[in-house]
Amino acid sequence: MNECLEIQGPCTLNGTVRVSGAKNAALPMLIASFLTEDECVFSNVPSISDVLILSNLQKSFGGESYYNEKEGIFRVCMKNINSVSASYTLVKALRASFWLMGPLLARKREAKIALPGGDKIGTRAVDMHLDAFKKMGATISLEHGIVHAIAEDGLKPQEISFYFPSVGATHQVLMAGALTEGETVINNPAKEPEVIALANMLCNMGAEIEGAGTERIVIHGKSRLRGTTEEIIGDRIEAGTYIVSGALCGEKVRVEGFKTEYLGNFLEILREIGVNFKAGDDFVEVYKSTSLKPVHIQTAPFPGFATDLHPALAVLLFMLNGTSTIKETVYDSRFAYVSEIVRMGGEAMTRNNSEASTKRDLTNLTQGLYDNTVSITGPCNLMGTSVEAHDVRCGAALVLAGLVANGLTRIYEPEHIKRAYLNIDKKLESLGANVYFKDNSYEDFNFVGC
Repeated sequence: MNECLEIQGPCTLNGTVRVSGAKNAALPMLIASFLTEDECVFSNVPSISDVLILSNLQKSFGGESYYNEKEGIFRVCMKNINSVSASYTLVKALRASFWLMGPLLARKREAKIALPGGDKIGTRAVDMHLDAFKKMGATISLEHGIVHAIAEDGLKPQEISFYFPSVGATHQVLMAGALTEGETVINNPAKEPEVIALANMLCNMGAEIEGAGTERIVIHGKSRLRGTTEEIIGDRIEAGTYIVSGALCGEKVRVEGFKTEYLGNFLEILREIGVNFKAGDDFVEVYKSTSLKPVHIQTAPFPGFATDLHPALAVLLFMLNGTSTIKETVYDSRFAYVSEIVRMGGEAMTRNNSEASTKRDLTNLTQGLYDNTVSITGPCNLMGTSVEAHDVRCGAALVLAGLVANGLTRIYEPEHIKRAYLNIDKKLESLGANVYFKDNSYEDFNFVGC
């Protein structure tokens, strides 16, 4: 069975949409339940495939995990951890599974976990994770793609300095340090809202943490942590995606259920473009906008322009009059969405001035971004066709492109979209879009272009 997401465009959106709990906050917080023998309870947990995979992963370690998908309540008790090895099948399906290494090392003094899989968006090295654990006293070996970490005498508190503010590495050291007695320090940590949410949870479990969201985090770890009850924060990336949908084809679209401060400088970029919107503490209303201007921007760690919003915003840039550029500084291969939108009629240019359109040089487009910068020239008249979601955020970008394209857009590999966007079809349908998931066949996958 092959499923696709179909969108009949162009669409005009109007109404209110509420974002779900943040995937990027839920995953590390659910993993932190491995740090205690007590029950942890979470609310506002999105019923997305990544959460379901993590629930199965917890059960594979001997935990008791119950998820009420309808109410978004997740209960887990990891009192009896009967293994230190993560199932390769589950780790391959969920990159965040690698974050289990910190809790397992801190609590069981050993961990065997496969190198991460997940989205194909470039090299996302785990060297900072492993270097931190080595400094904290762990012995690390790698064989057949499996990382084996042992801390025979337990982890020791240390001062860790990151050369880049990695979200994953910050999550790992936060969790490991919380269950390691003494003072662990992280210099140059990630400042993302999801990191702060995890730090707050660890404090509620009994750790003492200072400086989350700043250049220096100090963790006063404990020998035992207790259970906690937590509410997952609203998803800022989902919010940004719907905000862009309003800028693309909305009359009035209100996005709520999240803190606007979590968007970083995203709203500043929208103002620079000329998008007409109003923002409150926990909502953004986007109105029909005209005379939008191109921009030249680059991604950056929080509070900079989030790499996860790069593909979504790029779709808006295809609609503007003039040439915009996006430089990707976080992941080295974030451009899978470009060739798909080019197939729909978009026009883009690589840094070395090699052009690509629906009929020209797609190979060069996807392989020639030597500076991780793409130039986008608009306005473009996008046409519906069959495209493929290569990763989560590529899928979201293609949904946005389908909303403004003329005709039927079929997005294949929609499971990537389901990994982060809960009920995206129903939410867009409530705004007036004609969008639905459908069982289909690759016989309908009609390529246009070269």
